[in-house]
Amino acid sequence: MNERVKRLLFIFSICLNIGFIVIAAFAMYQKENRKSKFRYFGRHSTSAVFEVVDLTRQQHQEVDQLIQLFRANMLSVSKAVAPLKADLFIGMAGDKPLSEEEAKAIISKMNAMQNQRGELIHQHLKALRQVLTEEQTQEVFTRFAEIQNRWSKKVKPTW
Repeated sequence: MNERVKRLLFIFSICLNIGFIVIAAFAMYQKENRKSKFRYFGRHSTSAVFEVVDLTRQQHQEVDQLIQLFRANMLSVSKAVAPLKADLFIGMAGDKPLSEEEAKAIISKMNAMQNQRGELIHQHLKALRQVLTEEQTQEVFTRFAEIQNRWSKKVKPTW
């Protein structure tokens, strides 16, 4: 092949790679910008919940702070439960499964963490009530209930 053609193909491949990098960076930027400020967990965004009520700037800031604190607290509890679950799975998978007492001790710790999660939710909802007006509270909590009802009715795996 001609030296000129080789250079041209080399430059073209470099430009093509740069183009792919720019497109990937743009896609990541777009994805980051689509995220709502109001997020609790996973796919469930609460922005739809708070869109129906007109929050003042002060309320918006306070709700945002409450959500950030709630997420951090719930994440720390979830991280504490994960090793317990792993201990239970590993203990039951071995040649000599956990004794009944050992399994109950792990399950007891997991239940305590679940109770802690429930208490965190309760405290968070109480804090939200203090920030929102009565009408806003009514609308937001009704929407929370609808989301929970839809989520609980999803089909569970049959395996």
